[in-house]
Amino acid sequence: MDSFQEAFEEEFEAICHKIKLGAILDTVEEIVEEQELNPLFSKRSNIVDTAESLSLAKKNEIQHLQRMVQLGEENNQRLRNRLQLLKENSQLLSGVSHAIEKFKIINSNYGGNSSDEMRDA
Repeated sequence: MDSFQEAFEEEFEAICHKIKLGAILDTVEEIVEEQELNPLFSKRSNIVDTAESLSLAKKNEIQHLQRMVQLGEENNQRLRNRLQLLKENSQLLSGVSHAIEKFKIINSNYGGNSSDEMRDA
């Protein structure tokens, strides 16, 4: 098992040397230190975070307003449909009212003629 571990470590070291892992890690460490020392870096991150939060809030607000517009349009359509039904019912009632008036006239004429005929007989 020791020979396997030694071979593995040698292979790992060879790969690290080949890709210059030490130099890469040193560069990363330097960048991290520079960012920690740079007071503007954290502010820039805060600005980016704030911009992202603001952007997300605006997107959410836009979606909310779009839903409100959609609900308003649906409500307007329901009101238009109801108004159309009321107009149709009004026309129907007007026709029924006209028919009732005609019936009353015919009935009064019939009733008037009927009583005249009875008196004549």
